[in-house]
Amino acid sequence: MDLGFNPASLPDEELTGPRTLVPEGWHRVRVLGFEDKSILDDRVRLAEGCFIIEGGEHDGRRVWDSFCVASDRPADHEPGKWLEVSRKRIKMLGRACKVESFTDTDALLDKWLEIHVKHKERGGEMRTNVATYRPVGGWPDKPAAAFTRPVGATAPPPAGALVTISAPLANPHDDDLIPF
Repeated sequence: MDLGFNPASLPDEELTGPRTLVPEGWHRVRVLGFEDKSILDDRVRLAEGCFIIEGGEHDGRRVWDSFCVASDRPADHEPGKWLEVSRKRIKMLGRACKVESFTDTDALLDKWLEIHVKHKERGGEMRTNVATYRPVGGWPDKPAAAFTRPVGATAPPPAGALVTISAPLANPHDDDLIPF
């Protein structure tokens, strides 16, 4: 393919611009694809997911996340732990994309979700790290768990719980015969 220019003719500062991290926080993204990679002498297989930010100041920026999908290392060895954690993260990614059951990453292509980005130091430099996933707009609200407080209890209910009082109903006016 003919480029139409010689890269050697560009000044050096244009070749190596400043590298800025995607800011920490929630970003709306679309799943672009996954690449199959092997590390540790082909003993660990990764699926590297690529997400593109859609909208806002960082529109078009890409974020990557890697998932261990196969390892011949024992579960107590670091790559074995990666496998267990990665499987849970892949399930969360699928749920955030509203795809419950899948065996191929192609099922996630072009799906929308939100990722939470954090910065993490690796190899002496700060890097973008995908901390978690959620559906666009967040997880559906879950109703608060009901908490029944016995009569005479003094302990407060758990935060956010719906409170009901378990006391016998009594009619102090003895007016059960009201005709309606």
